[in-house]
Amino acid sequence: MKEPKQSLSGFETFFATAGAGKTIVSFKKNDVIYSQGDPAESIFYIRRGRVKLSVISDQGREAVVAIMEAGQFFGEGCLNGETARVATTVSLGDSVITS
Repeated sequence: MKEPKQSLSGFETFFATAGAGKTIVSFKKNDVIYSQGDPAESIFYIRRGRVKLSVISDQGREAVVAIMEAGQFFGEGCLNGETARVATTVSLGDSVITS
């Protein structure tokens, strides 16, 4: 039985294609997309793959905050006025990300 096709929201439609001000980048397993403390200047949309979001404590311990999958956004803190990334994001396999 064929699954019904999901309709995309306006944001998903916008990020599903490259265009003015957007780039589509491929990542391999364990590639760092951005690191905790990097400038927070854009949001990201996962077109394909999975991404791990984690934070490092002052003692150097890692805490996994989320595992994000295709169709989800991350890095949206910049929309709330955050100037630096509060987490590190790493590709968990072959991923395609629009930013």
